[in-house]
Amino acid sequence: LRAFKGHIGRVLCITITTRTEYDPVTHDPLKRTLVATGSWDRSIKVWDLETKEILHDLGGPESTNTCDNSNGHLNTVRDLSFSPDGYVLSSGSDDETVRLWNML
Repeated sequence: LRAFKGHIGRVLCITITTRTEYDPVTHDPLKRTLVATGSWDRSIKVWDLETKEILHDLGGPESTNTCDNSNGHLNTVRDLSFSPDGYVLSSGSDDETVRLWNML
């Protein structure tokens, strides 16, 4: 069991994916499991399941905006989904927008 803390508002949605990355030295395939959480505080956080490190901090009042779509949502994040390869995250919000985030 793992607890992830980082949002300042209630977490309303979560999605998880396992993707293949490659070791930069050996080029061996590595599996990495990511967890994305969306919150009432308008933010999205993407975590490495193994290390619990925040890989991406998207939108919201205290965000470092680590992706190109840096403005984020203007209202509560209600839905999240990873693409099949785990390199794009989609988010839906009460601000009536859907955003696509590059997870490279």
